[in-house]
Amino acid sequence: MTNILNAILLLLFTSNIYAQNVNLEGRLTTANNKISLPDVYIYLEGTSFFDITDAEGYFKISDIPKGEYTLKTSSIGYKNI
Repeated sequence: MTNILNAILLLLFTSNIYAQNVNLEGRLTTANNKISLPDVYIYLEGTSFFDITDAEGYFKISDIPKGEYTLKTSSIGYKNI
């Protein structure tokens, strides 16, 4: 994702202190002009957890078991990062 290499990924981690799982949500935009990036596949590498950004670049992945993951993106016409 050539243009997305300069993207700003705003993430909000939400969890309940007693919860077993967490949610990951945010917005994907270009870094230079803050244009929303719709239809981008966002996933946690090595898992089945994913979402696709909406028309304004927002996404939410729910009920993720606590742990460490690598967040990846993919979109037609862009190089993967």
